[in-house]
Amino acid sequence: MLDWDRVYHQVVNDHWTLLAAFAWKSYSEFGRGAVVVQVDQLVRAPRGGEGLDVQVSYLPGSDVARLTADTSEFIAEYDPRHEVVILFTGLDSGGNLAYRCRTGEGPLPPDAFRLYGQQLDRLAWRLQ
Repeated sequence: MLDWDRVYHQVVNDHWTLLAAFAWKSYSEFGRGAVVVQVDQLVRAPRGGEGLDVQVSYLPGSDVARLTADTSEFIAEYDPRHEVVILFTGLDSGGNLAYRCRTGEGPLPPDAFRLYGQQLDRLAWRLQ
């Protein structure tokens, strides 16, 4: 069984700028929502590396039928200019985990989009 708290920190710390850029782009197109990290498709990096290969998508908050009350509350209350809601799905513990992430030392979501927005469409949307 994976330590999901460690996975969350690894994914967010290693990829904050891309996640923030993707969140801002998605927010601009679809409104409030959550960046979905599909851990049921999570695999270890090739050649025994410690990296993780993670698929990422966006779930608009308007799709409330698929959200828990806690996740819906996060989405309703977060500040998209300073925060990102990240939802880990397909956990081996049989549930989802939602995190409301603030910009730490990385750029704010709109700034991250200005830095990486042009690259988002070319990425296969897997974090490695």
